[in-house]
Amino acid sequence: MIWNSDGSYHWRGSHNYDAIWMYNNTLYIHPDTDQSMLEWEAPYAGTVQIDGNVRKYSTLGGDGVTVSIWKNNTLVWPQDGWRTIPYNDNVGLSYDFAFDVSRGDILSFRVDEGGDNAYDTTIWDANIVYNSYRSY
Repeated sequence: MIWNSDGSYHWRGSHNYDAIWMYNNTLYIHPDTDQSMLEWEAPYAGTVQIDGNVRKYSTLGGDGVTVSIWKNNTLVWPQDGWRTIPYNDNVGLSYDFAFDVSRGDILSFRVDEGGDNAYDTTIWDANIVYNSYRSY
């Protein structure tokens, strides 16, 4: 994604509606044809606690989205595969789990469209906190 310098304060992907943006301390992600994802790189080794909620923003239409969290391209949540959030679900899914990371590990929070990209704006609240860390 590249920063859109038109004043919209969006990161934009290669398709019309790929976007990630913040507004009033809320993170919005919208996929289009391919996944949109936000990544975090572990600055050092340790155990991280990840918690939050992911939900649909607009419940006016569309066919929902699928969501997941990955560590270095390995699925970590949900463990049984991508989870669907129906088009009308503005409550969404909560998660809370811990695991070890090494310095440089990449966590990615992924949103993919259902059958189409209509009304797929998704709100993702995520907290990453080190429970313990090792500086090596």
